[in-house]
Amino acid sequence: MILYSIAHHDLGDLPMELLTELGPLIQRIERTITGLGEIGRVHVGRWGDGSAHFHMWFFGRPARLPQTVGSFAMIWDDILPPVSEPTWRATLTELGQRLAAH
Repeated sequence: MILYSIAHHDLGDLPMELLTELGPLIQRIERTITGLGEIGRVHVGRWGDGSAHFHMWFFGRPARLPQTVGSFAMIWDDILPPVSEPTWRATLTELGQRLAAH
């Protein structure tokens, strides 16, 4: 899922009013992803090398797959069997609806 920003900032120049929203937003996204079920943990990463603004990524680690614990969680999608497209789209729709409800 991609959330589009209204303005582009980097973490170091993020205005205070947006910084105060960031923590609750991260928590809401984490709770929403975890609430989908079968999620062991949500990993949050920040990548933006080569770009002039702030990107955050949220990764839902599958529950009960100890081999995906830790830093390995970022590449589990390349290793596990793919989810069917209808399931993937249904999950994205549910995630979007849950986030919009907050």
